[in-house]
Amino acid sequence: MEDISPEEARKYLRIIDDEKSFHLYQGPRIKNIEALAEVLDVVNDDIFKHHVTKDKNDFATWIDEVVGDKVLARRVLRAKDRSALAKVIERRVHELTHVKIHGTMPRNKFLPPLDHIEELLMYRAKEFFYGMVFGLLLGLIIERVLAVL
Repeated sequence: MEDISPEEARKYLRIIDDEKSFHLYQGPRIKNIEALAEVLDVVNDDIFKHHVTKDKNDFATWIDEVVGDKVLARRVLRAKDRSALAKVIERRVHELTHVKIHGTMPRNKFLPPLDHIEELLMYRAKEFFYGMVFGLLLGLIIERVLAVL
């Protein structure tokens, strides 16, 4: 993990001037990387494919040349699809926000590797489901016991 100063973090998280903002195809102007991550969560794949092809990646170019975050630009180039790209940017926003507030990068234990996030979410969803079923059954048993008394 690279060293980054709070000033650099603020620079990368800043609102970009209108003339240098990212113009999303058939969409709004994007003025910072946090907004870009949010938009990538909801745009359709056709809009994404307009900006990312095998020959170009408009998002990486904008992040590198306008935002100035070379680390994020490299990570964006490696993202395979819209969802992965949004996760990469969201993670970087988290890192930069942590640096801005605390002055240091967050430790890895707070950020699971991106390739394990879906697995982690599925595990948590199963835990939640089993807990709900257990709670429901326990509630029904208690209700029956109280009805008998």
